[in-house]
Amino acid sequence: MFPNPASPSSFYMCANGYAYLQQCPSTLVWSNDDQRCDYEENVVTTTTVECLSYEVSYNGHCYYLDGSGGRCAPYYSRASTDILSIIASKFIGKNYKSIISDNCCVWTSDTYQTFGMNADCNTMGPFKEGPLSPGGGCRNATNRHPKQLTFCGRD
Repeated sequence: MFPNPASPSSFYMCANGYAYLQQCPSTLVWSNDDQRCDYEENVVTTTTVECLSYEVSYNGHCYYLDGSGGRCAPYYSRASTDILSIIASKFIGKNYKSIISDNCCVWTSDTYQTFGMNADCNTMGPFKEGPLSPGGGCRNATNRHPKQLTFCGRD
């Protein structure tokens, strides 16, 4: 069995000299290391990408934090709270992309902000901790400041 490079939720199974595309059950992704479908947070990706020094690599994508008021760089978009919950601690030792935020709640692609920074929020860094939930007093917040802390991921 081997992964489908086009979709993390499917894989190929070989039989009688043919490769058959198989689908993992919904909410699961293929774990090539374990040779089975599993929850995404349990799967260690073997996909490597070249990310910049302020970015975190996860499942073939690069993510960063910036005080950009909900805007992301070209080819990036606001990423989900689900992904942030998995990689938040990996931001320890990282810096903002370019703009220091003026609000500690993290603007993601989700409607409400549940992650925030308790420390290092309005300073350049490096970050001594990653975003926390709830952190920075962010419980279902909808802040939209000009330099709002923003979580972006490469499309």
